[in-house]
Amino acid sequence: LDIALMHTPFRSVEADYETIARDPYVVVISRSSPLASHIYEKGGKPYIDLRLLANEKYILAYPSQRVRQVSDRILSMAGITPDITFMTSSVETAMRVASVGIGITLMPKSYISLFTCPAEPFFWHLEDQYEPWWTFVAAYPKDSELSGPALEMVKILKEIFSWHESKTQFDLTSYIFSLCQSHSNMLY
Repeated sequence: LDIALMHTPFRSVEADYETIARDPYVVVISRSSPLASHIYEKGGKPYIDLRLLANEKYILAYPSQRVRQVSDRILSMAGITPDITFMTSSVETAMRVASVGIGITLMPKSYISLFTCPAEPFFWHLEDQYEPWWTFVAAYPKDSELSGPALEMVKILKEIFSWHESKTQFDLTSYIFSLCQSHSNMLY
């Protein structure tokens, strides 16, 4: 294996990696939740103090899933042992169940636009002290170096993700095509 695109943390792989992007996690809560009175704004985004969610019911992925491992890390950093009411292998299911008030969940912010809900939930940010993100990386064998083309791919991916973070909606296919055109000299 020369390179793998994946999220940290690694479970059993010894690898070096190049960070491409951080994807923040958000808390998904029903709009009918009384927790809405605890929201505050920071940088134009809604936030909640994670410690206020210590006694809530949680909908989480299975422990073997990376999305769950990141959720567990975030909750642990806040001193929370979640009361899990429901486990699912689907981030979409967790979001949909949370949207109708059966519990709350944590999920990567980038997933929000991928799914619809029966009731539009709140998506609240968390303070950096809880490290509420997962990191998308280009991993490669420990003690080796990325090839020139692999380094160029990582550079392009970083451009895509940094551009995406500045937009609320965009057409990824068109953007990748325009990047490929601007980097066409790499194809020859």
